[in-house]
Amino acid sequence: MAEIATGGIGWFRVSVYGANADKNAWVLVQHADHDVAFQKQVLSLLEPLVPLKETSPGNYAYLYDRVAVAEKRPQRYGTQGRCIGDKKWKAFEVENPDQLDARRASVGLMPQAEYEAIFTFCTLAMVPPSEK
Repeated sequence: MAEIATGGIGWFRVSVYGANADKNAWVLVQHADHDVAFQKQVLSLLEPLVPLKETSPGNYAYLYDRVAVAEKRPQRYGTQGRCIGDKKWKAFEVENPDQLDARRASVGLMPQAEYEAIFTFCTLAMVPPSEK
């Protein structure tokens, strides 16, 4: 499926297609939650490109976490979560939480506390009734 979606080119390498193509294609994949198998295929295309700087490490991290959460596994980078109250957001389960900020830094993401502070749009109304 990933090869069909990318026209058989693999992935939109930054050096060939530019950072915008990489980002725009990633946005489509990141939000294709109805097809986790497709997301996993793209994740496997992106992984070897990260050390080559041919894709965004941060985007790889977001997709990795999106797939992990969909598969009910702990996420690695703490990018996926939910509102838990007024101006409060919390990441879903994370593997080895004591090393989270180091993993986030390794892919160019801000520390988790700073990331969680961004979610000022959260309201109590956004919290599922079962979690209130």
